[in-house]
Amino acid sequence: MLEELRELLPPPKSPYFAEGDWGAIEKAVGSRLPADYKEFIGTYGAGWVKGLIIHSPFVWVAHGREVRKTWENWASMYQDYAQYGGVEITYPVFPQAGGLLPFGSLADANTLNWLMVGEPDQWPFVYYDRDDGFFQVNGLSATEFILEAVTQRSPLLIRTGSSEGFSPPCEFRSFTG
Repeated sequence: MLEELRELLPPPKSPYFAEGDWGAIEKAVGSRLPADYKEFIGTYGAGWVKGLIIHSPFVWVAHGREVRKTWENWASMYQDYAQYGGVEITYPVFPQAGGLLPFGSLADANTLNWLMVGEPDQWPFVYYDRDDGFFQVNGLSATEFILEAVTQRSPLLIRTGSSEGFSPPCEFRSFTG
């Protein structure tokens, strides 16, 4: 999957925030993370393609932020959506056991998550669309979602009307801050 993505979306020659201690990250989270996500970060680092942002926890480490606390703060957005926006949150949220763990966003409004149930490489992918709610897709990895997005063949993005935002050419842009 990553090889096909590399052909369509060349990675940066010197990716930013691509390397670090995954053991420390996973210890902070309290779980291993999906292998394909770690491979993606190792290849591309932190960055975005056409509004699809993939976050690297190594950005937080580089800025002296506590990884677990930062991830908890990010995930707490769902509590805000429920409290202030009247959104029904039908999943537990990290740090709750089996909770949603965000790892990316699309257009600053929609969130890419894993549902931390079972083995990390089998975690369901849960997409939160601000207008249409939650979509759970079992068997879809982070890298597969990115590949589907940049090839405009994502059933999920087609359904939510977001696929046309990925018209060619697509270029990965590194987050350098």
